[in-house]
Amino acid sequence: MKSALEVIAEMFIKGLEAKEEREQRKIMNRMFGKVIQLTLMNFNEAVVFFFEELEIDGKPKRWVRYESYPTPMLKCKKCGWKGFWKDLPREKVQFDIPKEDTKSILLDRVEETIEKCPKCGRTNYLYWKDWVHPMANVNLYVSSQWEVGKFGTLIVGPITVRLKALVNVMISMIKGKTKLVPFSEIWTVINFGTILL
Repeated sequence: MKSALEVIAEMFIKGLEAKEEREQRKIMNRMFGKVIQLTLMNFNEAVVFFFEELEIDGKPKRWVRYESYPTPMLKCKKCGWKGFWKDLPREKVQFDIPKEDTKSILLDRVEETIEKCPKCGRTNYLYWKDWVHPMANVNLYVSSQWEVGKFGTLIVGPITVRLKALVNVMISMIKGKTKLVPFSEIWTVINFGTILL
């Protein structure tokens, strides 16, 4: 079964495939050679897109592929503990199933991750430490995939839509819903965002 972020990655690829051939080639040429890491802050994984060229039957062809990676590193602000999502404590959760419901297929016990520091036991002190793929040219941390689409709107549509998108992108960055590293790669992220449109 695919993770939520893998489904979003496939949505990007399907968005690119749905474009007219000329527009698709234009985007692939602009993105060629880029490696873009997309980390959704509300998921515990990252996805990295590779825009590359491979040879097929002696002819070069430009491709986009993605790889999904486990959670960025976590850090406790209180005691300094560092670890990953898988290192957090888990507990069994009991579900009440009505006895007359004989057709239920729900398990009676499942595990749930407890978001508290395994060292000091405090909650609300964990934060994502910025994980970076070693090959990534651009690291984009967003609260949802729609934040990426806002970047694409900066160059698509009438001027009023573009100005509104500019204000939305700036507000999103000021509020910390979006983070772009390095900022000098903003044009790459804008081109990447057009894939969603």
